[in-house]
Order: sequence, then C-alpha cells, then structure tokens
Amino acid sequence: MSHVIGRDEQKELLEAFLGAEVSTAPPSLIVHGPTSTGKTLTLRCVLDQLKVRQTWVSCDECVSSKILWKKVMQGIRLDSGKVGKKDLTLDALSTGSFQAFLKQLHDFVMDYDYNEMHYVVLDRCDQIMEDGDDLFRNFRKFHEVTSISNICVIFVCTTIPRQLITATIPAVCFDNYTSQEAIFILSDNVLCQFPENLFISTKMQDQFWESYVKLIVESYYTYTTNVVLLRSILIKLWPKFIEPVISGEIKLQDFHLLYRKNFKLIGSEFAITTSIVDDLEDQEETLTSNLPNMSKILLLAGYIASFNDVKYDWVFFAKLKDYHKKKTGHKSWRTVRVDSRLLEPSPFDLERLFAITHALYNIESGLQLAPSVDLMTQVANLGSMKLFLKSSNVDYIGGKTKWKINCSYDFIKGIANDSSFPIDNYLAE
Repeated sequence: MSHVIGRDEQKELLEAFLGAEVSTAPPSLIVHGPTSTGKTLTLRCVLDQLKVRQTWVSCDECVSSKILWKKVMQGIRLDSGKVGKKDLTLDALSTGSFQAFLKQLHDFVMDYDYNEMHYVVLDRCDQIMEDGDDLFRNFRKFHEVTSISNICVIFVCTTIPRQLITATIPAVCFDNYTSQEAIFILSDNVLCQFPENLFISTKMQDQFWESYVKLIVESYYTYTTNVVLLRSILIKLWPKFIEPVISGEIKLQDFHLLYRKNFKLIGSEFAITTSIVDDLEDQEETLTSNLPNMSKILLLAGYIASFNDVKYDWVFFAKLKDYHKKKTGHKSWRTVRVDSRLLEPSPFDLERLFAITHALYNIESGLQLAPSVDLMTQVANLGSMKLFLKSSNVDYIGGKTKWKINCSYDFIKGIANDSSFPIDNYLAE
C-alpha cells in the first residue's frame, strides 16, 4: 500500500527521518498519537517502501520485560535472514536481563557480521503489562552502552512515556482524523451489503453507503473521532437502518425520507451502549473459557477467602461432621445484615488460599490434588492478568505478602457455572 489516507504529512516526516543506510538512520524514533490514527499502518508502509529489515513486537502481548527482550532477540535473528527457525535454541534466547539481551545481540552481530539496517518496532509500547520505566530507560540508552549501530528502535505509543521525553529522540505526532478524512476512510470500503434478492446494482449500493457513512460520521463525530468505533457504529445500525428499504416502505433513492424515519434510531444509545455491553460480555466469556481448570479453582478459592471470614473455613471445609452443623441461637432483631459482596474483598495469605483450593478439589472431585500441580505459577499468571492483586495492607508482624480477589460476583458465578460448582454453598451469609 503506497498511500495512506490523510497521513501525507506524517508519511513525509517518517521518510525524512528513516533511511535504508545506517549512516542516515536515527538511533531511536517515537511515533505517538491517539488510538486508531494510522500510526502502525503508516509506519509499516514507509518501512516496506524502504525495503529494510524490520522486526515488529506487540508490547501489549508481553507480560514482562524478559518476554519482550526475548521476542525482540528472536525477531532480529529471524528477520535478518541469517538464522532459520530450526537453528534457534533456548540458550541463544536466554535474555533474563537487559545486559544479557545486549550480550546476545552483540554476539549475534559479531558472529554473523550483520551490518544491514534493521528497524525494531515496539508497537503499543505504553501498554506493556509490567512497569516499563526501566525498559524505556534501557532502550533509550541502547546506543550509548553498545557499539551496535545498525539497530534503530521505534517506539509506537498513544502517549509518550516520561522516560522517553528527551530532545535527542525525534518524534512524529499523529493527530485525530478530521470528519472529512474519517468519511473518506470509511467510504473507501463498503462494509455492509443489501440482501441479494433486492437486485440493487453495485453503483447504487456504493452511493447509498457513502451517504450513510456521511450521515453517521457527522452525527457521532462530536462524541468520538475513533475510526474503529465509528465503523462499529456503522455496522451496528445498518440492519435497522435499511429495514424500511427491505420492506418496500421507502425507496432506495429517498435517502432523506429514510433519515427522517430513523432519526430516533440515530439519536438513541442503541449503537453505543448496547455494543459496549455486548463487547464486555464477549470479553468475559472469552476470558473464562480460556482459563485452565486449576486457575478457575484458584479463583473460586480466592473469592471464598476474600469474602468469608477465617472462622468459617472450619464450618465449610472441616472433615469432622460436627463442624458442619449449623449453630442455633437467639439473635437481636436489631442486627442489620450487610451482604459481604457489597464490601471490599479482604486480603488473604497464600497458605489459606492453597488450603481452600485443596479442600474444594477434594470435596467436589473426591480426589486429592496431585503434588506436582504448580499452584504458585497459576497464582503468578492470575496476578499478571490482574485477577489477583497484592494487598496494600502490609503485615509488619507476620511479614507475609497478602492477596485479594479482583473479580466481581457475576464473573465468579460464570466460572462456577462453567465448572458445575455450587459457589453459593460455600459463601457465608
């Protein structure tokens, strides 16, 4: 793709900064701007035109700096054309620290005499799951601590990280699309079609789609300039918008009548609110379905540990039957019960979490949890996904790190239903 709509100025700046020769390329470059403004597309277009070696890394998929360094090292080796996938070894990718990464990269450049211009693009670098302060600081000083000169690091981000704000690194800013640019982009490809039984020509469909895009963009542009969101609104409203045409109530040529007919539809919250709720539900369903069974049990145990007092552990999980008997007594009518789900989750230590996990597994399956199951790794994975959070309440006496659940009851209830687990039977009133 040689032309990117509405990004001629940014494309010229990128072409001025970037080059195919090592002597003309900058050590680093920042490409920043709001989401859905064509940053990645424009940069890829420029690099493809230069016909240079390039490695792209999606930082939002990296849970730690170690994984990012490993992906960068692996990408450089493969994209250089010097090493094939079969030649990659674990030792060659052991990048446990930035110093180890530099050593591996230096050895690769020296061993293969690699001196071609190579661009490393850290896409969405401000969305890395780990704190990226040290990461940005190290990459900023990349050329100061190594003699490698043919590697240029390009940071693609929404907002410039504080550690990268320096006069020595050039930056290219991508502004939001104007309404006319958004209309032109969304009109370029017809995303929705009329039913084939209406026998509408391609030319008439294109004209109708262009008018439809112009109407929707002008109606919603004051609320959002995000082209991706505008495209989802177009797709969401399309079936209801063309219903009068399909039923024969309004002719295709009478677009102004069709607009008046759908005036309330366009002004309603149907296109935005409903789609956002659907997206959140889809994300939750995808997340719960992708979790391993042991992670689901840990989440259930974590929810019980956060919303049940410690004294109830004997009531629900004791092997002696006497503990399961419900105690009766006289209670004051003035006592006001507060649902524990309305309160903030209480912190718990890992020993209690693992004890409840073993008890749940034993009660529901009738089997003992195998000692080979690595529960610590599962907790670390759930922590990286922000489903478990470290508690800010420091235990100065015991010195233990405490955790708490970061899931809603509906989310946990969905996991329990998927696992056929009666979560309500283990929650104190």
